[in-house]
Amino acid sequence: MRKGKQIKNPAWAHNEKIYNAVIDRPETSKVRHLASLGNFEKAYFGEEVSNEKPYNAILNLQQNSIAFAKVELLLEALLDHGKEPPLGALQWTSIAQLFATINQVIPPIRFE
Repeated sequence: MRKGKQIKNPAWAHNEKIYNAVIDRPETSKVRHLASLGNFEKAYFGEEVSNEKPYNAILNLQQNSIAFAKVELLLEALLDHGKEPPLGALQWTSIAQLFATINQVIPPIRFE
């Protein structure tokens, strides 16, 4: 939602393409496909950011040891598939699973 209006996240159009590229690899076990629930900033910093995202992320990592630890766990989980991803990350196997999980974490807005 932005300025009181529900908008589509442009990343959704790419999620299935990315997943298909992952499963088309000859050795899919070497690829770990994770999604940040909501978006990166919401999942690991607990806040929505609309501008200066890279700068905001650097500030958060420098000033917030909890955020730093979450992102560190995320990177470790991407490299070592035996490690559990941090809260806010989802390893998914279908668009339906991703969509259902997102709707549990971020309930859909209903206009009544």
